[in-house]
Amino acid sequence: MKRGLFCLLGLLASGCAASGSMTTRTETARAETALTGPAAAMSPAAQADLYLGIVDGLIRQQRYEAAIAFLAKFQKTETLTPRYHKLAGDALSGAGRIDEAIAAYRQALTSDLAPQAYNGIGRALSIRGDWVLAAENFRQAATLDPANATYLNNFGYAQLKQDFRGPALAPVVSELQRAHELDPDSNLIRANLALALSLSGSRAQFLAFLDAIPDPIRRQDIAAFSANWAPAWTGDTGIKKGTP
Repeated sequence: MKRGLFCLLGLLASGCAASGSMTTRTETARAETALTGPAAAMSPAAQADLYLGIVDGLIRQQRYEAAIAFLAKFQKTETLTPRYHKLAGDALSGAGRIDEAIAAYRQALTSDLAPQAYNGIGRALSIRGDWVLAAENFRQAATLDPANATYLNNFGYAQLKQDFRGPALAPVVSELQRAHELDPDSNLIRANLALALSLSGSRAQFLAFLDAIPDPIRRQDIAAFSANWAPAWTGDTGIKKGTP
């Protein structure tokens, strides 16, 4: 299994991306309707929410340039809210415009979307490979929303990318363990926790963790993933003989 498979850099949740001019025309019509059509009878806040919901959908489809275009139109006439700034950060980050993305996210840091904004800044910085600053922003996100498994996982992973080893990884193991307990079905979090355990030198704990994974294929994949990060473990999957 390649190391990148469990990387947190799948920046935004993606659905099945729609394509074709018909889809674009439909979404444009929906956006226009949200601001000038029958929906105009709604309150301004409801209209804006409907419009930004369309933008959010485009981002989830990884259609970042389309989202940026809709946001540019929106900002000409509407009040810019924290949600607008957060979505702008998502779209700009997805388009590779990192400095602009970070600036947009910062506009939302004083709002109730601050955890998402800090997480967004962390993701943008991780694209650049600035794992120290990325970790600090993920830490801020996790501090503001301590029950969010994604933020904890991102924080832990950003520290793993700084090549910590041994006892220095104890806090990282703790953070990833909490994330795993909050979201026990996440293969990504499970893999990162296994990696942290292997790099921390807690071999017995690492093997016990592997043995607790019921799916033998997933168990083997996670062991191989950890071995790819820790050359000293190459060839030793950590799987006990006779384990099904």
